[in-house]
Amino acid sequence: GRDLPFSLSDVLIVLYLHDIEKPWKYNIDSGGLLHIKPELIDKESQHKFRADKLKEYGIELNDFQQNAMRYVEGELNDYSSRNRVMNELAAICHLADVTSARIFHDYPLEVGDPVTGAIRVRD
Repeated sequence: GRDLPFSLSDVLIVLYLHDIEKPWKYNIDSGGLLHIKPELIDKESQHKFRADKLKEYGIELNDFQQNAMRYVEGELNDYSSRNRVMNELAAICHLADVTSARIFHDYPLEVGDPVTGAIRVRD
């Protein structure tokens, strides 16, 4: 029943861009195993990479969107019980990210998914 201080477009841009480093983050070894590149192993280096990539492509986010980009994966080391650091946009994006990664990560089922028409696409 309350207005939110962001638009659906704000949510979509943050969710689209918050993992922009992933195409550059991994190497595949000769055995086909996936490895995180050392220069992108920690959250701070990933945040910096994202910021640099957005700058490279001329994408400018407002302060509200920047906060959401910073905290879409949680407040981590910035958490405080006395100061709210994650804004409303970051919170809704965090909920969507957690839902995707922790609740619906292995759907649709390979066989017998109860959702009509749900199929798993393979490369």
